[in-house]
Amino acid sequence: MKAHAAAALTLCATLILGACGRAPKMSPPEQQAVDALTHNLIPHCVGRYLLEMPPGMAMLGSTKIRGIMIGTEVMSLGAFQNEIEKRGAQLKAVKSVDAEPFLYKNTTSQDGQPGYFMHRGAVDADPARRVLEGYRWENGARIRIEREAWDFTEPDQSANPLVGNVTVKNNVPQRAVEVLNMLDSFRGLAAGRLPTKPALCVPHGYLLGKSKPYEYVDVRFDLPSHTGVSFHILTHSSLHEAPSLLQRDGIDAATGAPDGWRTLRKGVVKLPMELAEEWLIVRPTRAEGEQEHLFRLEIGATDGSPDTPYFALTMRNLPSTPAAFTEAQALALWDAVSKTLRPRPNAF
Repeated sequence: MKAHAAAALTLCATLILGACGRAPKMSPPEQQAVDALTHNLIPHCVGRYLLEMPPGMAMLGSTKIRGIMIGTEVMSLGAFQNEIEKRGAQLKAVKSVDAEPFLYKNTTSQDGQPGYFMHRGAVDADPARRVLEGYRWENGARIRIEREAWDFTEPDQSANPLVGNVTVKNNVPQRAVEVLNMLDSFRGLAAGRLPTKPALCVPHGYLLGKSKPYEYVDVRFDLPSHTGVSFHILTHSSLHEAPSLLQRDGIDAATGAPDGWRTLRKGVVKLPMELAEEWLIVRPTRAEGEQEHLFRLEIGATDGSPDTPYFALTMRNLPSTPAAFTEAQALALWDAVSKTLRPRPNAF
């Protein structure tokens, strides 16, 4: 991707359709609104990268690492303790449809740190199925980790011919260690604060450790003061897109975009320590007569790896929504935010 992007950089003037150096002008009130959002951008860590956003962004998202589902949420310690107590009581009350237990393990301490449950997941699940469910609270944030496993030894199902073909009859011990180690590696993180050690940033915190394959983080940032504006970030340490953003199918040869789309800008952009591809369009929504701005930037699309993770940034702006942005404002906000994207120092 980097070799392709370096060559394409010289074509910026032709790839950017009618927009190089000719962004639409804003009225003084429009300029003031953008300036108020962008004069004091706050750094956010997503995956192994840094990006600066306007103050007050609302964030939500999810994380998956090698098949392990991870969720995080800001909450007080008291709220966390109540959640653990309620979850434990809920799982204890479930009865399986057969003679085997539903809940196999509940190892919470009095303060709920950490909360760890092992259960079958559903009342009619196979007796070998296990769901490992772990919780931990740290510095104002709660992490929840869920990992599936199996145990064909309790109850013993060795007489089943299908079980005879299973190499590992019980992978609960190994997967339980993965979950508990991940819980131990979690640190809560206040907005604007950044880790200084190798770590994967997840919503409201980070997981200590070097970059690994199959790290997936999906985060959305909403702007409460401008309800029609949102940013979406996806990063993956093993994802390969083919072709890259500028080469993808579905493009009309005459207009450079599918029917009904209008390209504002398309080409290679230079970021700190990185080259990226961006495509900024206006397109119809499903609502009759309504259009939206859809801006996208990608790095590492064709060669994503633990050392150079794939990163996609998308911004949406619905001009018809109250407190949304005009086209000129959307472009100005996009440029202010997207140009700050960079790898976090000591992230890998």
